[in-house]
Amino acid sequence: MRPADVLACAYGWRRTKSDGACSAWVTSEGEGVPRLCLKAVNAGRERRTHEIDKAHLNLLKEAAFLSQFSCAAFPRLVEVDRDGTCLLMEKKVGYPLSRCEQPLSRLCRLTVLRDLLLFAQRFGVRGVIHRDIKPRNIIISRANASIRACLIDFGSMEWVSQARVDHGPRRSKLGNGKYLYQPPEQLLSLYDRLGTAADIFAIGATFFALEFGQPPFRNNEANPRIVLASYARQENQVWRTIVARKSLEWLAEYLFALLRVDSRLRLSDLAELVGKLNVELVRSRWRTEA
Repeated sequence: MRPADVLACAYGWRRTKSDGACSAWVTSEGEGVPRLCLKAVNAGRERRTHEIDKAHLNLLKEAAFLSQFSCAAFPRLVEVDRDGTCLLMEKKVGYPLSRCEQPLSRLCRLTVLRDLLLFAQRFGVRGVIHRDIKPRNIIISRANASIRACLIDFGSMEWVSQARVDHGPRRSKLGNGKYLYQPPEQLLSLYDRLGTAADIFAIGATFFALEFGQPPFRNNEANPRIVLASYARQENQVWRTIVARKSLEWLAEYLFALLRVDSRLRLSDLAELVGKLNVELVRSRWRTEA
């Protein structure tokens, strides 16, 4: 039995995830006691060496990120073991966006979009990309009558400048993360083009899924070489779908700008959109309270 299994059994923790070469456990509920999450590498015989190395690297990257970024919307790092195979952090209270039993209200959807864009702004300033923004990694936390979006799972994150040095402008197999929420440059592992725009696309795809019940692009291509052509063919249909939703109003053009296939055409200055969302959220709350 692995050390992480022994620790989890000793304290009665519950396994919540076993994804490839990495597993996660959480503590039970306790009043006034923060819930903790333990993530560890599964170094069993059935695991290939490259899978273990990748899981180990992801834990190290997540620990490095959380130790440098202190934010109430991100998990708080508690401890990491000496060799980096176990990571203990405070679990965010709430539920994943992917498990919402009922559609979110317009006010909640706009709040999620605004919060995610603020994260992207903060990442851009520090030269960081999350690379795996998707509903499963977004936690909805409720406080009083308002909600807040929290972001988890930073194992796929990269420092942009370092990624370009390490990998160069190479093409490889499909990239990390949930394919349906990834931009073409990430799917193709074009590291010379990879930047904050990748997270911006993922945020747009997540909001599109909240509005329409499914991600904007269908990606059934096993061959990365034709992914870009597939996305380009679907781009006009995505625009027509967005425009047809009259309730989006002024947000339609911005949403499409988040989802442009060509990263050079994607919305880069998020300040204006964040400002308009803040105004819209204030108005929506006034209408609700009136």
